[in-house]
Amino acid sequence: MRDVKVGRAHGFRGLGEVLVSPEMRRLVESRANTAALLYQALVAKQTGELARDVQVRTHIGGPNRDRWVGSVHVGEHVVQDLPHEFGYDRNGTEVDGAHDLDQVLRMLARFT
Repeated sequence: MRDVKVGRAHGFRGLGEVLVSPEMRRLVESRANTAALLYQALVAKQTGELARDVQVRTHIGGPNRDRWVGSVHVGEHVVQDLPHEFGYDRNGTEVDGAHDLDQVLRMLARFT
């Protein structure tokens, strides 16, 4: 998605308020929850730890800190998360499911 400049300084009176409204937060959180559910359905499940350790967070962010931003955090409390993040284990073997989160983001991008 491209970055859109909004707010009073750019001539869009009221649009800046929409971007930080509770309704917008719910929309952003809903989209992030969809990403989390898709990830949980797709991730390789040897132990199921990664699928269980998915958290959705929203915060005010963006380049000008003027809009709600959603993020999906995976594997913060799981030992095997680094091979999944980088795609390879210590032996240089590609890890099954290492690209699951990328696949989810590509799926979501089709509907944006």
